[in-house]
Amino acid sequence: MILRAIFFTLMCLMLANLLISQDQYGDYQNGLKEIIFHDDFTSQQFSWSDPYNAEFSEGESLNGFYRLTSMNENAQLRFRTIHLDHSRDFEIEARIRFRDGDPHSLNSLIWEYLPSNTNTKFFGFTGKQEYRISFLHDGTLFVNKDWTSLEVLSPDNYNTLTVRKVSQTVYFFINEKYVFAMPYNPGNSHCIGFQAGAYTTIDVDYMTISYLKSRHFFEAKEATTDFSDEQPPDPASGEANTEMGLAEHPSDHEITGEPATIKTGTLHETHLVLADYTIREDRSAEPDNQIGKNEITNVQLVIENIGQSNAERVRVNLLNNQAGIVSLGVLSGEKFEKKIPVLRIPAGESRTLIFKYFIGSRFNAEHISFRVDIEENGTTVLDKPIGFRINQTAN
Repeated sequence: MILRAIFFTLMCLMLANLLISQDQYGDYQNGLKEIIFHDDFTSQQFSWSDPYNAEFSEGESLNGFYRLTSMNENAQLRFRTIHLDHSRDFEIEARIRFRDGDPHSLNSLIWEYLPSNTNTKFFGFTGKQEYRISFLHDGTLFVNKDWTSLEVLSPDNYNTLTVRKVSQTVYFFINEKYVFAMPYNPGNSHCIGFQAGAYTTIDVDYMTISYLKSRHFFEAKEATTDFSDEQPPDPASGEANTEMGLAEHPSDHEITGEPATIKTGTLHETHLVLADYTIREDRSAEPDNQIGKNEITNVQLVIENIGQSNAERVRVNLLNNQAGIVSLGVLSGEKFEKKIPVLRIPAGESRTLIFKYFIGSRFNAEHISFRVDIEENGTTVLDKPIGFRINQTAN
C-alpha cells in the first residue's frame, strides 16, 4: 500500500512538472492575461518621462511608434510609473527596433527603475544580435546573463522582449524564444520603460503590461493503478514496475494504462555543477578594467543543477585565506547579505551569486586563490579550486 501511494504521487508530480512547465512562451495565451497597461503610440494618451530633462536625448511619439535617440556616450531612457503588484504573476513586453547608431550599444526594456538611477533592471540587445540581462544595485552593475549571441534577434527589425514573472521565478523571452530564468526578487520602484544605448536611436512599437491568471491544464478525473502484481523495487537495479492511467480535463480522452518502469534510484538525484565563474572590478573601483590592489572586486559564480530533482538547502561558500583579501558579502538575485544564503535550485535551473571582496595593500601574491565549496543538505557535493591573476584585465 505504501509503495502504491509513493508511485502514484511520483507519477503525478512528473506529469504535472511536464505539463505545467513555464519556459514556453505559448504557456500564457491572451485569455490568461489581464492587461493593465498598453501603449502602441498611436495617440498621445500617455506621457513618458525623461529623467535627464532632454539635455542629451530626443524622444517623440510618431503615430505608431516612439523614437528615442541618445546623443552622447550615455544610455538615455524614458519611463512612466505603473503600480504593479509584485506579489502577483505578471508580464512586461515591449517590441523594440535598433534603428541606427552604435551597433554595440545595449538597447533595453527596463523595469523597477529608480529615477535616481541607483537601482534598475535591464533586458536588452544590440545591433550585433547579442543580448544581456543585468541590474543596477546601489549604483553597481551586476550581470545575470552576460553577452550572448542569438540568431532569432534581428539586427535591423523589431524584436519582442518579454519578462514574465511566475511564482518566485522570472523568465525571459526574445521573439517568443525562451532564453533565461532566475529567481525573482522584487525591487522598490514601480517605474517601467525603455532605454537607447549610447549614440543610438531605437523605435518602440508598443509596451504592454499584464497580470497573469493561474493555469489549470488538467485535473485528475480518475486515476487507475494496477498493483495486482505489485513488487518492491529491485535493490540491484533500483527499478520497479507499475501501470497507471489518467484522464485529462476537460476532455474525456483517457491516457491508457501502460506498463511503466520507474527508476527509483534516479528520481531523487541532483547534480550541482559550477557552470561558470568570472571576476570583475567593482563599479566603485578605478575604471581600468583590471583587477588590482586597494579595489573592490566581484567574483560571480553560476551554480547549475543538471540533475533530475530539485536541490534543497544549498549553500555556496567561496573561501580565501590570503592576507589582504577581505570578504564584504554576497549578492544573491538582488539581495545583498553578509551571511551565505540558503538556496533552492530546481532541476534544470541555475543560480548566480556575486561575492564582493576588497583587495588590500597587504596582498602580495600574483594570484587570488579561492575554493568553491558547495553543500546540499549539509553535505559537500563539490569542492573546486579557482584562481585569478592580479593586475590582469578582467574578463
